[in-house]
Amino acid sequence: MKYFNKVAYFSIIVLLILSACSPQQNKTKHSNIASLLDSLGLKYAPDKRISLWDVSISGTSEAIELIGEVDNKNAFSDINDIILKIYPDIKNSIDLLPKKNK
Repeated sequence: MKYFNKVAYFSIIVLLILSACSPQQNKTKHSNIASLLDSLGLKYAPDKRISLWDVSISGTSEAIELIGEVDNKNAFSDINDIILKIYPDIKNSIDLLPKKNK
């Protein structure tokens, strides 16, 4: 019985240490990007009937990608200037509409 208690306590301690060492930074990074996108969306597309703002976050915590479409040049440049300068490792797959034909 004493052996079982020692194993149980050791397992609990190991689990606590592992959970304390888990990276919370990626979750915060994802939520920070989401809040920045939300504020930019409210700034440039407060009314969905007038302007297009369809931007979302995709991917894993190691490879975050911004996907979607916007129709405002200033919104597109603000995404590049603000978010991608803070987090340069993010892939930007947002399209500026209307697309120019090549």
